[in-house]
Order: sequence, then structure tokens, then C-alpha cells
Amino acid sequence: MITHLIHDLKKIKQLHIDQSWDCTQYVPQQGFTLLYVKKGQGKAQMNHTHVFITERDTLLIYGDEAITLFPVETMDILTFSYHSAEVYYANDAWQVDAVKPPDHNMEKIKHPSIAYYQEELYKKWEQQQHDIKDVQSDFHRLVTEVNRERERGESKQAKDVWHAIKSYIDQHYHEMIHFHSLIQSFGMNSATFYKMFKEDTGYTPLQYVTKKRIDQAKELLTSTTLRIADIAEQVGYPDAYYFSRVFKREVGVPPQRFSQICTKKFCVLSSVAAVNLLALGIDQQKKVRHVPATKFPYKKLTWREHLLQLASEIGSRDLGQRWLQQFDQRLALVREKIKSHIGDETILVLRVLHGRIRVFGDQRRKVSDFLYRELKLNPPSIVQGIYYYDIAHNSEELKQLEANHVLLVIDPGLEEQTVTVKKNIRGNIYKVNQQHGISNHYSGQGNHSDK
Repeated sequence: MITHLIHDLKKIKQLHIDQSWDCTQYVPQQGFTLLYVKKGQGKAQMNHTHVFITERDTLLIYGDEAITLFPVETMDILTFSYHSAEVYYANDAWQVDAVKPPDHNMEKIKHPSIAYYQEELYKKWEQQQHDIKDVQSDFHRLVTEVNRERERGESKQAKDVWHAIKSYIDQHYHEMIHFHSLIQSFGMNSATFYKMFKEDTGYTPLQYVTKKRIDQAKELLTSTTLRIADIAEQVGYPDAYYFSRVFKREVGVPPQRFSQICTKKFCVLSSVAAVNLLALGIDQQKKVRHVPATKFPYKKLTWREHLLQLASEIGSRDLGQRWLQQFDQRLALVREKIKSHIGDETILVLRVLHGRIRVFGDQRRKVSDFLYRELKLNPPSIVQGIYYYDIAHNSEELKQLEANHVLLVIDPGLEEQTVTVKKNIRGNIYKVNQQHGISNHYSGQGNHSDK
């Protein structure tokens, strides 16, 4: 059902206020009034709530609660009194419902365009033979802008409050947190908070706290000699047995086993293995002498199989399996969020090299594994079925690389070449610094041997 909003302007008044004044006398029954300050400043008060307003501020007033304006200095104001209604078609007839005012009775709004619309509308209203249709049309535009600004303000306010609550959780995750009381103390709607928290972090608040606690526990297990009971209490679990159960559920192995694995020293000669070790929470050693060596087949295995084989080799396949389960949960959320933004639009990856551009195909390992197979993004037809190929910076082929979105990987020192390349590429371009984004083993620089 499509709903249309209509706004019926009743009257516009210009007033000179030099003493306390009852604002609500200009609010129509079941209606609204915009109070615009042309000059001066003062305080609008309702019960124990007050709002300070000054030049070019707008106060939106509704309801039957008494609101009094106390000028600090003489004020010139404009008032716009109106009704709003929702119009829609249902049950074979047009229906009209009055717009219900929000719970609170006044809102302060400040935006240059809103101030401009009100001043221009008053000028038009003052004309002796003004066109009422033209005035109503301009007023509709004014109220539409007011409502948009209110929505933007409410959204920003909700985000600010949400960030404040999340910051509190980040600092107090090791304590007992009563989420309902916490949300209420910040004055935020519970449903809004839980929705925003899930969308931003991918976790419920309880899952997020558990993750923070377990991540800190892993850090303490690998960097200190504290007893497990002491670590449990330090991260927020007075019961060491319960902590061990939660740790195993989240990590895949008990805390004691995790500590034993992490005390081992591993030296890796492959960037792929190094990344997998870090994923499992284990750091690599730069220099280790006279140690047993293990070879892993590279081309025959997927990255997931590499991870599991490495986990088995260091003594715990369960560690790798649990990591993959958590990765898939996060991946599903990221995939859904990207899908909601770009739908089925295409993604292309290019890398700026000295004298040439590398174009990655959907058969290229790692880049394609993640973008096209894990995230299920769509490659443009021009790179389907290929590994990669190189073209010159000024090649006409650049203009033929049609894609909705382009990830442009930039090596250090090649910023000037990048400017030239960007001029010849179509689509939305996202720059990725090579050292911060796609690492060497993901970028595919080198020969064909690592296809």
C-alpha cells in the first residue's frame, strides 16, 4: 500500500515577543506549528524540559501541553500552523488519517534550507494576491524538508547513543552487564539498539561480550604464565570450569590445550601458512634452527583445506574447524550486507604495476577465491574463465573493462600512474593500498606458477 502525505497550511503569523508567551495558542487542534526565529533568542519551556533557541532556529510544536517562550532578548518570530494527513487507497476507496504527533511535544531543528524556505514562504504569503496553490506547494516542500531533517537527526542521535553504549561494553566487558538496564539508562529503544548492534558487529550483545572475553583470554594464554582460573576471573568468568566450557565452544579446544599449542615455535616459509597461523591465533617465529619440516601441497588444495591441514599439523584440527565455522557465520552477514548495497552488479580487480596494469580473472587463486567464490560477487564477462593478463597504462583496452565496481590495488610509489589509469576506467573505483589491502600472495604478482 502506497501512502501519501499532505500538509494543509492554515495560517502564517509574524510576531514580536518581548515577554513570556504561550506558544501553544497557535497550535491547531490535532495539528502542528513551526516556530521560526527571525531575530533574537530565548528559551522554550514545557514542564521541566526546556530548549534554547536563537536566530534561524526552528521549533516544531504539537500536542496540547503548555509550552511557554521566555525571550532573553526581543524576538521576531514566524509561526506556520498546519495539519498533516496520510492519504492511501484501501477497500476500494481513498482513506485519510490524521498524522499522529510523536510522544514529545517540541523539537528543535536547524538547517539553512529550512530557514530559507520559511522566509521565502512568508514573503509570498504577505503578497496581497498570492496564489494559494503555489503557497501550499511551497509549504509542502518545507514540511518535507523538516521531516527529512528530523529523520536525519533521529538517526544520528540513535547512532551516537549506540556508539556510547558499545563503548561502555568495550570498557566493561569483563564485568556483569545488564543490557536492558544499560539501554534504558541511555534512553534508547531496545529494539533499535539490538537491530543496530547486530547490523554493525554481526553479533548479539551477549555474543559480542563473549567474543571480547575469549579474545582477551587467548591473549593472556599466549603472553602470560597466569593460571587458567586467574585468566577466567580476569576476563569475567568467576567459575573456571564454566570458562573452560565457553572457551572450548568458541575456540574448538580447551584453554589448556590452546596454551600448549601456542607455546610451540613454528617457522613458515610460505605467506599462505603465515596467514593461516595468524588466523588460528598463533604467531610465527622469524628464526628457528634445526627443526622438522613439513610440506603442504599448494595447487591441489583450497585455502580451507590448507587451513585444516595446518591445524592438524600443529596438533588440533578442531581449532581449524571451529575457526571456519565462525568465519562462515561472519561471511554470511558480510555477503548479505554487500548484496543489499550492490545487488548483482559486477566487481573487477586491477593492480597498477610499473608500466602495466594487471587484470585479474575469476580463475585467479585467492583474489577470486574470496571475492567471487566466498563473497559470491559477480565478475564482469570480460574476465570470466581466465587467470589474469597485463595491459599498458594507456591502452585502449582499459576503456573496454566495463564493470560496476573496480578495486584498484596500488603499489607504493605508483600514485602518478594511478591518476592516469583512473581517467580511463569506467565504474565506481575503490583504491586499495597494496601494503594495507591485498598482500603480495593475494595480488598475484609474479609468474604463472602460482595459478
